[in-house]
Amino acid sequence: MGRPLLQCGLVRFHQQRKYALDSLRLLLELDRLAEEDTSEVLGQIKLFVDNIVLALPPGSTQRPVGRCTGAMSFVKTLLKKALDKMTAASLFGQDRLGDFGGEMQTIDFSRVSLYQQHELLAVILNRIIEKGLGQQADFNALLDTLEKADKYDALLGAHLCSATFEYRSYRSFC
Repeated sequence: MGRPLLQCGLVRFHQQRKYALDSLRLLLELDRLAEEDTSEVLGQIKLFVDNIVLALPPGSTQRPVGRCTGAMSFVKTLLKKALDKMTAASLFGQDRLGDFGGEMQTIDFSRVSLYQQHELLAVILNRIIEKGLGQQADFNALLDTLEKADKYDALLGAHLCSATFEYRSYRSFC
């Protein structure tokens, strides 16, 4: 409705990505329920999650924890770019000009969407760790990420939750 195709495409991309992550989160929640309940439907969902969703792709050595933390890093990079664009626009006064209003709204929508995607990835990561699919190398990589984070990092909470889950699973490594 009056927006350029690029902005519409960007909004649609973020919505579809968020829907995909929500679907994965819901599948993992149903998998958790399948551990407590013995219904046939939940058993089929558990098989699907274990054999399709969390299985290693053919020819890949990257485990689910590594894929999830890699996606979190990618989202963090995109978020930094969006924040840099907003800061540059603010410094040059473009955020007050009428010509850039739609672009600033799209960038702000992208920023909020990226925060939500990062949170969803953190929830997914926590569930994957709960399932015992992490390794000591994953825990060490997560600790390295925490060491590099600064105290103003808004995404720090997601990493702290994941580190706590992983520490509970692998306290013998520390």
